[in-house]
Amino acid sequence: IDNYLCKNIINIKEENHSNYSSGTTACVSVIFKNMLYVANIGDSRCIISKNGRAIVLTVDHRASINKKEQDRILKSGGILDDEGYLGGCLGVCRGFGSFHKKTKEKLKGLICEPDLFHIKLTDDDEFLIICCDGIFDVITSQEAVNTVKNSLIQSRDAKTAAEALCQLAYKKKSLDNLSVLVVIFQNPDKNNKVSSINESSGIYSGQAGRVRRR
Repeated sequence: IDNYLCKNIINIKEENHSNYSSGTTACVSVIFKNMLYVANIGDSRCIISKNGRAIVLTVDHRASINKKEQDRILKSGGILDDEGYLGGCLGVCRGFGSFHKKTKEKLKGLICEPDLFHIKLTDDDEFLIICCDGIFDVITSQEAVNTVKNSLIQSRDAKTAAEALCQLAYKKKSLDNLSVLVVIFQNPDKNNKVSSINESSGIYSGQAGRVRRR
């Protein structure tokens, strides 16, 4: 599964080669039996709530905070400014697109090879959150878990919980796009326990809640 995720993320890059300077990150998760597999490029983030505790499964690909990425970029001939921006203009160092506006070439050091992670799911795992960086500009991973958990206790609905997290980031004046995906494994209750869901019931997932700035 790790190889499958990696291959298909790279294929997206090859199939959508263009001269546009726009770009995006990607965070993909696959559940197979009792294993969770995650592939990530960029600074979107995947988090699991384990009895209310935030477990961050991904690593942000931002050179400003990631020494390993700094070393990789400099070794490949890329340039970082004093604030860690690649080529002086890009905050992430892995992603799709983001071709140079003038030369139409990919910035040196920018790659689309994902980091891969996998964990075994247990009865302590309540839900999964995948968010873009606009959320984490103003909210910590633990705050995100707290917000989603409180919403699920009241609504027991993934979409409502996703929207609650987007609205909180909006109120905290996030200046970026806001996207949240919530996948419920089992609903939490007020006593920090979980209400078991039979395996045959499947996984409850909420459509991404979005708040757009104009």
